[in-house]
Amino acid sequence: MDQRTCSIGGCDRPARARTWCRLHYRRWETYGDAEAKPARKYAKRYSCLERDSSGRKKCRTCAEWKAASEFRNSTGTADRLSSECKACLRQKEIRRMYGLSPDEYEAILARQGGSCRICRSTFSPGGARPHVDHDHSCCPGIKSCGACVRGILCSNCNTGLGLFADDPTQLRIAIEYLEGAAITV
Repeated sequence: MDQRTCSIGGCDRPARARTWCRLHYRRWETYGDAEAKPARKYAKRYSCLERDSSGRKKCRTCAEWKAASEFRNSTGTADRLSSECKACLRQKEIRRMYGLSPDEYEAILARQGGSCRICRSTFSPGGARPHVDHDHSCCPGIKSCGACVRGILCSNCNTGLGLFADDPTQLRIAIEYLEGAAITV
């Protein structure tokens, strides 16, 4: 069998596609040039060590200098802190999971008066984080399309709805049970 090698000079790996080896093909896909050299392998990893005179770290996303407590722990970085602050990571998570932009999320929270849609308990900055509730009949599972978001709930209300499987009939039965008289034995 004719074993071809990569057409890039000095590379002796077997050719896979477009006469390039797997490495050079991926460089072509990523950078548009098969011979492009990526940035130093660990340059991004060690840039996380940069601190200002107060010992604060700069968030990669919002570019704000924040205290180390504002970053999540991460074993993949040299300083053991994520490169993005907790607030930016939360915004990314909400966009990925529920299809909501930060502005849409804040608008929903403002319409609810900064509190849980069901029990009206207020969300405090240091307290438990709010949970986005969506209609599981539209989007079963964890992720949502964004169109079926019903509101923002506290952990207890969100868990309660989940345990009743979003079934109004079961919730009505539970209400009747709570309002009914005690069962005599």
